[in-house]
Amino acid sequence: MANEERPAKRAKLDFNDHVRVLVGPSKKEFVVHKDIVTRRSPFFKAATSARWNGTKPIELPDDKPKVFAEYLHCLYVGDLAFGSETVRASAGELEGALDFYIFANKMEDVKATNDAIDAIIKWSDNKHVIPPLKHVGYAYERTLDGSRLRRLLVDYYIQECVPAVFDRVPDADLTEFYRDVFKEYLRRKREAVDALKTRDTETIEDAAKPESKPPPTISKVFNRMISWGSPCYYHAHDDSCLPCTSA
Repeated sequence: MANEERPAKRAKLDFNDHVRVLVGPSKKEFVVHKDIVTRRSPFFKAATSARWNGTKPIELPDDKPKVFAEYLHCLYVGDLAFGSETVRASAGELEGALDFYIFANKMEDVKATNDAIDAIIKWSDNKHVIPPLKHVGYAYERTLDGSRLRRLLVDYYIQECVPAVFDRVPDADLTEFYRDVFKEYLRRKREAVDALKTRDTETIEDAAKPESKPPPTISKVFNRMISWGSPCYYHAHDDSCLPCTSA
């Protein structure tokens, strides 16, 4: 129709301007296209603002060159560089996803953090395990309260954990994690009690069935596997990254 609005055209990328980035204690140098990194990262957009001296490099002394290279791969190629092709070990694949999330979150790149969340869920689903406590501690040390990654880790330990996991606790400060698990457990317990008051004919076994429709509240509270739902629940969203269509 003549009155239909046409979708806005994306501005063409300018491949003439470059940014030098020095990463890690060794100051490993990367030269990247300015438009590529600023299009997705508010961090880089601010760092290369009008006050920025174009000849001065941007320094990331606390970050890993390997992780930055994986982030650039994501920006230029559109997929994640870590995984089966780069690290074969199960733990190494998880560590790669955690490091990628932490760095992408620092760059304020919403899409990249969501990609990392998807990779963690896929890793857990493929390996049939949940992230070990030592990796939980690693993630908690590098994220803030309210993080989507923290939400995912808490849900794993409420919904899919077995008591034996806590027989060997790593040498890490998990106080914040235990607090979050306990608070979320109590919240869900109250939700489950309220649900049972209104649905006293439903059993736990019936509620846990994936085919149960509409999904009963008690199933949502304790019995549904994370892989049953949409990963969009753990995603962040903004104007550049809208909620998933399947959510």
